[in-house]
Amino acid sequence: MKKLERKKQKILSVYIAPPNTNWFWKCSLCNMELPDDELVELRKRRHANFHIDESIGTGKQKRNWTFGNAKFELVSKK
Repeated sequence: MKKLERKKQKILSVYIAPPNTNWFWKCSLCNMELPDDELVELRKRRHANFHIDESIGTGKQKRNWTFGNAKFELVSKK
């Protein structure tokens, strides 16, 4: 029983709930919404890296169908 409780605490400590806000950053390429919080700049950089075509000059397969310069717009959810 103690093992289950420790596992439950570990899961709860790792989980980060999004802030209670109605503002989101929307990606111009895939319309994904990122919450507007203190980690938004990191999330925007990581998400923009997803839209880079890694198949050019490497022989790798394309992993995504939307390539380009991702721009983010601050929008409100109503």
